[in-house]
Amino acid sequence: MTNIENKKVLIAGVSFRFKSRFSPENSSTGWSCCWHSARYQSQIAKFKALSPGHALAIEMDIINPVQVQAGVEKASANLGQIDKLANHAGYSLVGAIKETSDLEAQQMLDTNFLGSLRVIRNLLPQIRQQKSGHIINYSAIGGFTGF
Repeated sequence: MTNIENKKVLIAGVSFRFKSRFSPENSSTGWSCCWHSARYQSQIAKFKALSPGHALAIEMDIINPVQVQAGVEKASANLGQIDKLANHAGYSLVGAIKETSDLEAQQMLDTNFLGSLRVIRNLLPQIRQQKSGHIINYSAIGGFTGF
C-alpha cells in the first residue's frame, strides 16, 4: 500500500461541497491540495479559507489552453512536486439527443474530455521528471447522486 500522507494533490474541477468535504482539515492525511475552479469564481476566498497553508484555489477555465497552462504552473509553483492529479472537471448534458445541438455537444466534450486532457498534458512533464505520480480521471456523477 502506498503511503498517502503529506502528498501534494491537484484536484481539477470539482464543486465546493466536494472540496470542503475532502479538504485537508477534514482529513488526517496531511495532504496539501490545490483546486482549479472556473465556474465558481465568487467562492475562491472560501476555498482558500478551507485550510490555510494547505488549500489553494486557482481560477482556471479548462476549455482555455492558456489558462490551463498558467493554472498548472501556478499549482506547481505553490505546491512544488505534485504527487496526484484528480481530474473531475465536467458536467452532464441532460436531454434528448434530437434536441441537443452540435454546439452543446461540442462544449460538453470540450469540457469533459479535452479539458482533462489539457490538464494531464500540462502536468505530465513534471510527473515524468520526478519519476512518480498518479493521474486519476473520474466522472462528475456525484452531481446527481452526492457523496
